[in-house]
Amino acid sequence: MNADTVFSGIFNGRWSRKGATLTLRNVVDVDNGDKNLDIITFDTREDTLTVRAYILK
Repeated sequence: MNADTVFSGIFNGRWSRKGATLTLRNVVDVDNGDKNLDIITFDTREDTLTVRAYILK
């Protein structure tokens, strides 16, 4: 893997909202065979986006 490496994948998940914060929880099937759990948090008040990726396989 180097700076030009690109991966793609298909994800399935759910989202929830608490006040001004949206949270998306997705299981991602990556094209190289990996499987990840991504938790994406978007705070609309602070205009911040945080992605936490966990390797499942």
